[in-house]
Formats: sequence, C-alpha cells, structure tokens
Amino acid sequence: MCPQNYIGAEHINREGGFDLSEPRYVPEFFFKKLTKGKISPNDILVVKDGATTGKTAIVTEGFPYKDVCINEHVFRIVAKDNIDSTYLFTVLFSSIGQRQINRIISGAAQKGIVLETISEILVPIPPVPIQQKIAEEVESRREKAKILRQEAKEIIQQAGEKVEKMILVGTS
Repeated sequence: MCPQNYIGAEHINREGGFDLSEPRYVPEFFFKKLTKGKISPNDILVVKDGATTGKTAIVTEGFPYKDVCINEHVFRIVAKDNIDSTYLFTVLFSSIGQRQINRIISGAAQKGIVLETISEILVPIPPVPIQQKIAEEVESRREKAKILRQEAKEIIQQAGEKVEKMILVGTS
C-alpha cells in the first residue's frame, strides 16, 4: 500500500505557496475512503485554526502530488464558475482579504474560523477577463518577489561566508 500525501497548516507558507520539505502521509485505504478534503488544481486552502489562522495558498497546475488531501486544520475553497480561482486567491491573500479573515476569527482558547463565516468575506467580482488580468499581474509580481527573496538569501549567505573568512584570517 502506498501512502498518500496530506497538507496541513505547517505546509502552507506565508508567500501563498507550499513548503513540502517535510511531507506527511495518510494510509492509502484512509485516503480512498475520504469523501471530502481531497484537493485539486485551482483549490484555495486556508488555515482555519491555530497560530497561523488565515494563511492562504492556491493549488497550482504544477502541484507536485497527484493524490492529496487536507487535514482538519485547513479549509478547501473552490471558486464558483463566475470567479477565476487565481483572482479569488489574490483577493483572500491580499491585505484586505487577510483583514477580513482576521475579523471572522473567533474563540478564546483555540482561535479559529468557522466554515459558515467564510461567506462573510466580501470579494469584488468584476467580469472574468478583468479578474484574469488582475490575477496575472499579481502572479507576475509574486514571482518577481520570489526571485528577489532567493537572490537576497544568496547575498546574505555569501556575506556571511565573507565575514567568517575575515574572522578566521584575523584570528590566525
């Protein structure tokens, strides 16, 4: 039996994507019994409770796993026919969307989002071609930001190595 991947809150990163460096699995028989919680491309995932409530990601066409489900700490949102899923993700991921999500968080000991309150989030719905244009622009900028973050990480690493060499040379 082959285990199937599952996505939990720990797999959704702050950039709207996924950190799959530490995969989690459910048994295949369990996965096959599931009637809810299996994800597909274009699904939007939102962390529903815990310290990272509201983190949002979209499952893209290039998602690395075929058979995947979510755990009990994640909501799956499927866009309606008149809403582009990338646009909906863009709205939910934006600061305005995140503020709305933060407003619907409730609870004392364990804060979280209740499924019924998700529908309270206001999403402007322009015609689909405009949604797609907005989504494309935002995705382009997110991709550029990702590249810049990687470049900054490399520069910081190189600077650290230079400082380490300078220290070692200075102590010998």
